Amino acid sequence: MAAYFKDLPMSGLMKTTSRSESANAFFNMYVKSHLNLYDFLNNYDDEIERQRDEQSANENSTRTSLPWLVSPLQLEVHAAKVYNRKVFLDVQKELKKAMWFCGIEGVDVVDGSKICFVSHNNKNLASKTNYKVVYDVVSHTVDCACNFFTHNGFLCRHCFEVLINDNVEFIPARYLLRRWMRALVPPQLVSAKVRYDEVDPEKERMFTGVFSVVDDVVTSVQNDMVQFRGFYDLLWGHKRNVSAILPVDDVVQQKLDAITEHYGVEVPDDPDVFVPTGLRNKEAGIGKRLESISEKFQKRGKKPKRRCKKIWGSNWT
Repeated sequence: MAAYFKDLPMSGLMKTTSRSESANAFFNMYVKSHLNLYDFLNNYDDEIERQRDEQSANENSTRTSLPWLVSPLQLEVHAAKVYNRKVFLDVQKELKKAMWFCGIEGVDVVDGSKICFVSHNNKNLASKTNYKVVYDVVSHTVDCACNFFTHNGFLCRHCFEVLINDNVEFIPARYLLRRWMRALVPPQLVSAKVRYDEVDPEKERMFTGVFSVVDDVVTSVQNDMVQFRGFYDLLWGHKRNVSAILPVDDVVQQKLDAITEHYGVEVPDDPDVFVPTGLRNKEAGIGKRLESISEKFQKRGKKPKRRCKKIWGSNWT
């Protein structure tokens, strides 16, 4: 598929069939023939929330940890600072391939631009492919005949080989697509309130500011236990004061209120529909559960084999 779309900006969406298989698995999670519209919307919302949680976890990992670098190149350091973790690993792979499997066979200078002929060896060094890379030193543009950047959104190993050979320490800004950058989605847009148009701009600004301030303070005092303990006691003291002024409702009552708001129907004080009693199903009341087929076969295999009385009772000579 990629061979027919290499000149189109697909941003890596059609590199393999695994992307379409992933989409099919995503829809199969909540699309069932027996579901009604209400179940469909609930399942869809649950799946979107799962993806948002996974995205938040990935963004937190990118923000709070450093990736493992495989070379002393400043290009790799710069890529680790600007790209998110998933895309950085792909860029790191291209940088590693540029160092180990690529080489410059020749360079021509035409109208101030360098035309480099880059050789690309396969893994077992049995064959070699040449690519033409045009590099403009003044405008810092680099263009490869493989059209890897157009198709995937980041530079290929051939362009990186030319940049490494020219001692370039930073990836040109025009090749840093915003969709691959760190902190692409602002934290205030991840909340479910934003998706349902229940947003108070002032409250959201203060909400984000409180989390940002607390995170900054914790980062500053985490190595000083005296200051850390004081900040901890200060927060708990303020929490007790707020709880005395604004008591929190019972958790069970909060759940009932949420269900009532969701369905639009209140729980009646005198219900006329009750759970049936006195029913006896199979295995009911004996404290046993139904065994699976595999458990039945395992239990049957542990029983001693039946012996024939005629054979075992006779005398063998």
